[in-house]
Amino acid sequence: MANSEHLALIKQGVETWNSWYSKHKQITPDLAQANLINLNLRGINLKGAILQQANFSQADLSNAQLANANLEQANLLGANLFDANFKGANLDYAIFAQATINAKTIMAIKYRQVYEIVNHQTTNKNYSSIDLSNSNLFRADLSNADFTNAKLLNVNFNSANLSDAYLYKADLTGANLQKADLRNAYFSHANLAFINLADALCYGTYFKDAELKFANLKAAKFSPKP
Repeated sequence: MANSEHLALIKQGVETWNSWYSKHKQITPDLAQANLINLNLRGINLKGAILQQANFSQADLSNAQLANANLEQANLLGANLFDANFKGANLDYAIFAQATINAKTIMAIKYRQVYEIVNHQTTNKNYSSIDLSNSNLFRADLSNADFTNAKLLNVNFNSANLSDAYLYKADLTGANLQKADLRNAYFSHANLAFINLADALCYGTYFKDAELKFANLKAAKFSPKP
């Protein structure tokens, strides 16, 4: 939970927050799980802040300084991220849907790739050897994508479209594929240990020589109803 003092300060506006933070640099701001929906946070200094599961939905974070901040599972739905600095920040499992970034937005290549996939801003289907581990790809359209030898550990593919995707020797250990469309996907020699396939659509899916140790297959659909 967010520190109540820090939450009250940030809701007083960017000027008040930045002034306070500049005088208390020894403090690590804690805004974990804070509700910051629709706030104008343009130019705010949140370097090194604890922002896990914070809700920045529709917030203006343009020109924000977020270097080395922990934004794991943060909700950035529809947020303005123009010119924001996420250098060294943890954005694992962050929600990027409908957010906006530009060429001056600084973030690790992996997170930019996740952003582009989620927001349909790429026509690239070749993700061979890519590392997208610990990403949130909820409802992403990855049909016909090539994930040969990709590292996809613990990725959230809930309700994603992976139909006809090629995942030869990919590592999906711990991935969540609940309700995913896996029709005709190719998982030969893939590591699917501990994955969640509950309610996944697996018609024609190729699992030969895949590792399925401790996989959850509850209600997975392997053939159409007669």
